[in-house]
Amino acid sequence: MNCLAVYTGERTIAPVVAVVMNGGYQTVEAALEAVEADIPLLVFDGTGKAADLIAAAYKKPSVLPAL
Repeated sequence: MNCLAVYTGERTIAPVVAVVMNGGYQTVEAALEAVEADIPLLVFDGTGKAADLIAAAYKKPSVLPAL
């Protein structure tokens, strides 16, 4: 599990998760960076743009064009 060190006077550990709602190109890049860093990605399908694209790719990767 990935954790983020949070400074509160003492070093503590807090879980980290990336959240995608709507978004654009930079959101897709940030989501990819999160996945590559083994940070869990929570995508809200139906919120539009990047979130819907990522959700569609997860549900049915064969519908996306090859890069």
